[in-house]
Amino acid sequence: MTKKKEPHELKKRGRKEDIYDNGDLRSHLAGIKHINQLSDKAQRVLRSIVKDRSVQNNSDRAYDTKDILFLVTHMGNVSLQGVKQLIDSDDRFTQTDYSQSSVKEYKRVIVEVAKGLSELQTSGEAVRADERDGSEYYTGAEAFELRRLLDKGATKEEFEALVKKYSNRN
Repeated sequence: MTKKKEPHELKKRGRKEDIYDNGDLRSHLAGIKHINQLSDKAQRVLRSIVKDRSVQNNSDRAYDTKDILFLVTHMGNVSLQGVKQLIDSDDRFTQTDYSQSSVKEYKRVIVEVAKGLSELQTSGEAVRADERDGSEYYTGAEAFELRRLLDKGATKEEFEALVKKYSNRN
């Protein structure tokens, strides 16, 4: 006679979960905390996908675009367990315990937004507002260099030469 298996010995049933690799986009969006730090096209992609998902779910409460941006920029591998842990541990999500279906929907929205922004990036469009291709903002490295030069006590001529150097790149 065979022994009855303990719950931890049983194999999982159903399909294996697809884990979306968001590492490239996450590293590209490092430092992005606000929606206005994205380019106009990236903002439109983010908002339209979030709105479409809410309409498809016939949901009265739409997903907050700020929360979705937070999740996209903080998750390297998007999995159900990772989404659940991040949602439960962060203060911006008010509900105490999210159901499995809510976590699945968050994962769907995150993956769709990540794919949309990745497609935008691979097509050559700017995703960040501070990219040279995207807007007239300094990149993070350029802004750091300018601040460092100011803090160091550089002369006006040195500072203006650096600004002119960065302006000529665009």
